[in-house]
Amino acid sequence: MKKIAMMFLLLAAVPSYADTDRSGFGIHGGLNFNDFDVTSNTVTNAKNNTTGWLAGIHFEGEGPLTLRLEVNYSVRGYEYANLVNVKYNYLEIPLLVKFSPIPGPIKVFVEGGGSASLKLSTTVDTLGSSVTYDTNSSTWDFGLLAGAGLGVMVGPNTLLSVEGRYLYGLTNVSDDATVTIHTRGIQALASLTFF
Repeated sequence: MKKIAMMFLLLAAVPSYADTDRSGFGIHGGLNFNDFDVTSNTVTNAKNNTTGWLAGIHFEGEGPLTLRLEVNYSVRGYEYANLVNVKYNYLEIPLLVKFSPIPGPIKVFVEGGGSASLKLSTTVDTLGSSVTYDTNSSTWDFGLLAGAGLGVMVGPNTLLSVEGRYLYGLTNVSDDATVTIHTRGIQALASLTFF
């Protein structure tokens, strides 16, 4: 509960810490190239990576140093032992510090920060059948994000950008005491921001 309270305090502080000329709102989407860290007492390294997707909205400022707040729907997953395909559906809330050292119509940037993800459901496909487990309790996955990208002003108030990020999950998302699962992976995104 303390982690959730800290996250909301950080979100409330966004306007006071952003060094911005203008503020903007945008949409984005892309792919999750998952690489879950799975360990088990019975099967080790029997996991295959899968590709998911994400889409969402974001708020960010324009300037050399700013904050970017996102709200995403994100699908992550893996295949285990060539028998089970697991998909996690998340409401993901990243908060990133974005640094753009070069002013002008072409913007190179680096970014880093944290992410809080609420697991909405888990789908498990095994031997041709599919079962969806709804999460009645709050299941959170906290992680770190770091990335870089390139943006181009395609109009006086519109920024088109592409970026790549690495996600490093800090939380064990497994409910099984004999298995630990940590989220890992690369996110590739395209964004449109309107200032």
